[in-house]
Parts: sequence; structure tokens; C-alpha cells
Amino acid sequence: MIGPALAALVDQQQPVAAGQRVEAIAELLVVLLGAALVVLLASAMQHDHRQPAGRATLFDVQPGAADVDEPGGVRACVMGLHRPHNARREGPCQDGRMTTSHGNLFGEPPQTLLPDESAARGALTAAVTSPDAADVARVAEQFPTFSAVWAELADRAFAAGSTMESYAYARTGYHRGLDALRRNGWKGYGPVPWAHEPNRGWLRCVFALGRAATKIDETDEAARCTRLLRDSDPVAADAMAS
Repeated sequence: MIGPALAALVDQQQPVAAGQRVEAIAELLVVLLGAALVVLLASAMQHDHRQPAGRATLFDVQPGAADVDEPGGVRACVMGLHRPHNARREGPCQDGRMTTSHGNLFGEPPQTLLPDESAARGALTAAVTSPDAADVARVAEQFPTFSAVWAELADRAFAAGSTMESYAYARTGYHRGLDALRRNGWKGYGPVPWAHEPNRGWLRCVFALGRAATKIDETDEAARCTRLLRDSDPVAADAMAS
């Protein structure tokens, strides 16, 4: 249906004023835009009708779905994108993001692997087997940036019933470990695998800090430690909780 100005323009027997010409052009644009919209809607409906069965779309994905490559494997989280139709869905990702075996499309950092501190590790191994309990503290004095020695002190204090002492040791080792992780490319998130031995000192400190926080009813800190540990490597959480 066309307006009177456009009808007058089409009818060449009627004189058309300049103002009517402008109005007629506007009416013509409205008609053309309406036709284009109808074509686009029809095309979209046809595409949706032909959507292959079993192919997930953006709106099919439920937050918290996850795909795990293997038990203890590193999971690549993908937030906000649809799951490929052949990806395996097995469980929730702790931070609510999607995981798939096809890798992370957002370029999440790779595993952070701390370097081996052989001198500190050797000294701690000797101190742990020493009959003198003070030897572990001496290793901490000698290697204060070595998270594993703080984890050992935290474990011993907690076993002896000294919760606050354990809390302090664990928090010291936790922050020392954060410094080391950042020096080695950690961005505040991403996998820190338990399977890599030098990572275990920091992971043990996170666990010990959460354990002590639970003991003193610091629930927010305990929950944060739990999330951090499971986001770093679920295997670590399971290994130390057992």
C-alpha cells in the first residue's frame, strides 16, 4: 500500500510539487525497508528450521557444563561460547565457565610450572627426617621464599593443635608462592598442576590456609582457598583432602 504523495508521483498526468516529491521518496524508502525486513525474517526462519539435530548453539549451553579430557587433566575453560557438538560434557567447571576438549578460544594461559629449587628441596628433605624438629624452622630461615618449608611448618603446627600458628605459616608460604608464580607467568588464574613437584609447596600452603580458616570459622577465606585450589588443579584438592 502506497501513500498519496507516492501515488501522485507515479501518476504522471498529475502535477507534482517539490514538497510532494520529497514526501514520495520518503514513502518509497519506507516501502523498500519493509520489504527488506520481511526477506531477512523469512531467511532467518528458514535457517533456524534447518538447524542440524544435536548441534549446540549459544543458547543451548548451560553455565557450569564441563568437558574433561582425562582424570586429573588440565581443563581449558571457555566462557560464553557454544559447546562443539562432538565435545564431551561431564561436569561443572568451578568458576561456572564452559570446558571443552577443543581448547580455550580465549587463550587462557598455559600451565604454570615453578622451577625446581634443588638446594632448598634437599635441605627440607633432610630436615623432615631429622630427629630435631627445629631443623625445619632452620630451613625456613635459610630459604624463606621456599613455599614447601612453610607448608611443612603449617602441617606440623596444625597436627600439634596450634591452629593460629599453622594459619600464619600457611599464609606466609601462600604469599611467597604467589610471588614465585607471578615471576613465572601466572596471571592470577589458570592451571598450577599438582603433578609438577615444585608446585606442591604452594598448593599445600593454599590447602593448609583453608584448613586453618575453617577451624577458626573464617568461612569466606576457607571458601576462597577451596575455589583457588580446585581451579589450580582438582587433583591437588583431592590428594590432600584424602
